[in-house]
Amino acid sequence: MRTEVTRLVLRFPKNGGISISSLEPFTFIIRPWSVEALGAATHHHELVREPQFELCLDYLHAGTGNTCLRAERLPQYQIVPRDVIWPLELKWFSTAESAPTR
Repeated sequence: MRTEVTRLVLRFPKNGGISISSLEPFTFIIRPWSVEALGAATHHHELVREPQFELCLDYLHAGTGNTCLRAERLPQYQIVPRDVIWPLELKWFSTAESAPTR
């Protein structure tokens, strides 16, 4: 997981890539298994690498591991559900092009 990111560039071996930019910092994680596989596994060794990667972008994030679900989280660190307008800029580029700059 990476936090406080405002620009992410993913390059694909055979066909270019994508640039993701935001004025607001975000958190992302990219992994070789799905959220469903991660939820079904009880141990890390049960996860089998899938042919594709899954990218998750989060506007807000409340920690990792079992600490992210604790009810005793201090009020200033709690994430309250709310509607959010989160402008992202997604730009695809070909192998011949370089990644776009902001």
